[in-house]
Amino acid sequence: DGITYTDKITGMTGVTVNDLAQDSSKEVVWLATQGGFAKSEDFASSISAGNEPTWKFPITPSEATDTGSAVWVDPDQPDVVIVGATGGVLYRSSDGGDTWTEITDGVDDATGATFVDFAEFVSDTSTLYASYQFQAGGGGVLQSINGGETWIDTGMPNVPAGPLAVNADGQLLVGVGVEQTDDVETR
Repeated sequence: DGITYTDKITGMTGVTVNDLAQDSSKEVVWLATQGGFAKSEDFASSISAGNEPTWKFPITPSEATDTGSAVWVDPDQPDVVIVGATGGVLYRSSDGGDTWTEITDGVDDATGATFVDFAEFVSDTSTLYASYQFQAGGGGVLQSINGGETWIDTGMPNVPAGPLAVNADGQLLVGVGVEQTDDVETR
């Protein structure tokens, strides 16, 4: 109702959620958190039955993955999930997170960055975008046309890219910037 909110991650105390993704059935929900990734496979049915969803947490694609910054799940194939982890690393799973492959093709421009968001072209989930930014400034957007298996740089100017959206015409919208000031020199 937009007024009442209920904790639906009972048992995960002190977890900062950076991003979330949900499949089209609303059953599979992924969270990118400061402590790794979390997954529920009974989200909608548990809530509609008045129960708490079951969570698997933490999920870490590698021993070096302790912070999840972004997550995307294929809305029609919830076993396909892509996550952005610490240091500008992307991982892809095609078995619901049981095994992971580090994506290296086309991601080198984002090495050391933080992935912020994923977006997909609504009528074609094989076309994905991933935004990233560096702590010292700068960033960009990567594009995949094969469901996240390989990526290319979109050639966007070197700016800290944030939230992403793809409109009905297929245009990519990118929120940019990290400054929180009205100082004219830093705009």
